[in-house]
Amino acid sequence: MLSRVEITNFALIEHVILSPGPGLTVISGETGAGKSILIDAIGALTGQRASREFVRTGSEQAKIEAIMIKHGATGDEDIISDCDQVLLSRIIFAQGGSECRLNGHIVKLSDLKQIGERLISIHGLYDNQIIFRE
Repeated sequence: MLSRVEITNFALIEHVILSPGPGLTVISGETGAGKSILIDAIGALTGQRASREFVRTGSEQAKIEAIMIKHGATGDEDIISDCDQVLLSRIIFAQGGSECRLNGHIVKLSDLKQIGERLISIHGLYDNQIIFRE
């Protein structure tokens, strides 16, 4: 379960902390309210594209951190199997490249992607159309 997300210098966001309540988390709002920026930031923690264009103008880096509270097994034995709480972090540099961390330890982007996708699930408006793909 997503417990807390802190986003700094990401696109138009200077600094924001999101602390959703327990259960289903739905992000909704008017067109232009910033939902896509928030989803892009959280998606960066699942290994999605995070180019230097995401760094807020005038900043050297953007930083996204999320605390996940685990409930039950996550599957294979791995670096998070003994943790009740997982801290995912990604820094995107204005000069290019990024740094990924899991519980404070630097990890490869592929590791962040593998673990992030198991902990965070993002669904959009038309995701139900996936059932029609072969």
